[in-house]
Amino acid sequence: MHDEAELRAALPKIRLATCSETWTNVSLYKWRKTLLSAAGSAVSDGRYHRAGKAPALYFAKSPIVALAEVGSLAAVGGKYMMAPRAPQIITCVHVEIPIGILDLTDPSNHGALGTSMQELTGSWLLDVDPPTIRLGQVTYSLGIPAIKFPSKFGEKDIEPNLVVFIDHLQEHSGAKLDPHDPESDLPKTVVPLRGP
Repeated sequence: MHDEAELRAALPKIRLATCSETWTNVSLYKWRKTLLSAAGSAVSDGRYHRAGKAPALYFAKSPIVALAEVGSLAAVGGKYMMAPRAPQIITCVHVEIPIGILDLTDPSNHGALGTSMQELTGSWLLDVDPPTIRLGQVTYSLGIPAIKFPSKFGEKDIEPNLVVFIDHLQEHSGAKLDPHDPESDLPKTVVPLRGP
């Protein structure tokens, strides 16, 4: 991955993608009243953010991958097994971002950023300065509302994940995060997030 200055120079030259799809979010049950608030990102690092530095909300295209990404599923002998974890909530969310997604699932963007699939999907937790967090910080500082990135849990094809910086999302006209809640089961404090 390029250093911060090189990333700042490269990112404005990359064509940003759009999104209008349903994604899966897995949150700890303790955040049930503040789903879509990114409250969890204030207390722990993620692949593309430092705790408290950017309000980040993570999604996966597949519910299986979403559970694997948060450590709730473990692959054992080619099968997924549930791992003992604190209670969690799985929510389907329609994500609408008319423009503004840095698409790292597109290999043509890797060269401009000086990165590789291995770096994007590899372990980051023990790294003092994870390259993906560096990229996330620069992306966030430039006002880009989301990053689409590959998951390490794909079987054959690349399984996409998405991190949304919710404060930047709310600055973009037509952008929204809308939880699927046809029977109004979610707490009343959980409301769709929309741009101006």
